[in-house]
Amino acid sequence: MKNFNTRSWSTPAIISSGIVVSLTGVILLFKVGHVLMGAHKWIGLIFVIAMVLHMLTHLKVIAAYFSKMKAVLIIALIGIASIGFIANTHQVRKDRNPVVGELIRTLKSDSTTMVTIFDELENAPLNSLAELNSRDADALTMAFDDAGYGSVTEFMTLKEIAEANGVKPKQLLGVVFN
Repeated sequence: MKNFNTRSWSTPAIISSGIVVSLTGVILLFKVGHVLMGAHKWIGLIFVIAMVLHMLTHLKVIAAYFSKMKAVLIIALIGIASIGFIANTHQVRKDRNPVVGELIRTLKSDSTTMVTIFDELENAPLNSLAELNSRDADALTMAFDDAGYGSVTEFMTLKEIAEANGVKPKQLLGVVFN
């Protein structure tokens, strides 16, 4: 069996995608450049694939790192910090956004139906829906404008936008979650 060497392409892929993901991540952190979200997600996926293949190529070296207490401690600290950030972000969104909180309560209840969820989405203002998709409210209103639904504000509901444009609210979900 021929040895599949990923070193020749995985290292440049990791470096280039790592730079893109890092830069777009910092830009997104400061809530500017929302148009970069797609690039950030897809280049991030390429980064992960290249990193896994690179790690498989260098498995012995990586295993040697785990024999050093300092390396294990750093990895553990970053892992714990990551879990903390993820848990805190979820909690902040749930507490800060009544629509998110209500959707979570609806999903947890025994009487959950798709109709109830769609009703919640249709009656939520765009600024609340933007948070469901980790978007800025201005970016979402611009998305509606780009899709041909003019004069949309962040305080309008999907139901209001649909009525003003002669469409069904469910047709607008693609703009919200695209």
